[in-house]
Amino acid sequence: MKKTTFAILIVCSMLMLAACGSAVTSSENSDGKLYEDVNVKHAKELIDKNEVVVIDVRTEAEYKEGHIPNATLIPEDEIDNRMEDLDKDTSYLMVCRSGNRSSNASEMLAKSGFTHIKNMKGGMNEWTYEIEK
Repeated sequence: MKKTTFAILIVCSMLMLAACGSAVTSSENSDGKLYEDVNVKHAKELIDKNEVVVIDVRTEAEYKEGHIPNATLIPEDEIDNRMEDLDKDTSYLMVCRSGNRSSNASEMLAKSGFTHIKNMKGGMNEWTYEIEK
């Protein structure tokens, strides 16, 4: 009887440890990313509510062709050098043409301790709202 109880206790302990080890950490979302992908509609809602600062990671030429109003231009290849200009506690929405460069930039920021990063999936290719030139 004692052996059976002891064996059950061991199995339960192992199951609990395994469950803890597979839990998603607080800095990862359910996809295992350190940032959140959002669609264009959700991005627009966040912008309209002033819940995010928009960072456009395209080139200067692309930015000048048209960008989200009040977006700050920080080309992807300058993110590393400009991180010190950004507040780690601010919520940022990262934007590019298609969502690829902004995804890379989001990953860089998240790995550097930024905790409120969102990436606009589809990028400016899918943006149907107002733009500035």
